[in-house]
Amino acid sequence: MKQAHSWKFVPGQMQRMLDKAFGPAADVVMPDLEDSVVPAQKAAARALVAQALVRPLVAGSPTRYLRIKGIGLADCPFDLDAVLEPGLEGFVVPKVEGVWPDLDDTRGLEEDCACSRALGFTGKSLIQPSQIEPINRAFRPSADEFAQREEEG
Repeated sequence: MKQAHSWKFVPGQMQRMLDKAFGPAADVVMPDLEDSVVPAQKAAARALVAQALVRPLVAGSPTRYLRIKGIGLADCPFDLDAVLEPGLEGFVVPKVEGVWPDLDDTRGLEEDCACSRALGFTGKSLIQPSQIEPINRAFRPSADEFAQREEEG
C-alpha cells in the first residue's frame, strides 16, 4: 500500500458524495456508517456503501476503508454483513479527532499539518475535498528528505 497522507470521510447515505469520493484525489476514502448516518438511514447507507465498494479499482484510486461504530456494538454485525465486499481494504473503528473543522481556514489547516508532521504523523483525516491538496502537500517528503533517504538507504 502506498503511504497515505489524506484520509477522507464520506457520509454513507450520500450517493452523490460517494460517487465523487472514489476519484483519484484523496489517498484513502472512508465511507462512514458511524455518526454521519442517522439510524433511520442505516440500511440505505449500507446498501449505497456496498455498491460503492464493488466499483472496479483503476490506477490512482484511493484505498478503501470503512468507518464503523465499533466491534461488539449493536450495529457492527449489520454493517459488516452488508459491506464485506472485494475492494474493502480496512476498517476505521475509533472516531478520528484530527479533522480540521474550519473549511475556510486553509492557513490554519497548513499550520496544523506542519505541527502534526513535526510530531511524527504522516497524514491527516479530512471532510472536504478542498483539504486534500494542502494535506498531501504538507506531508509529502521534500526533495531534501528524499535525498537524505537515498543517502541512508
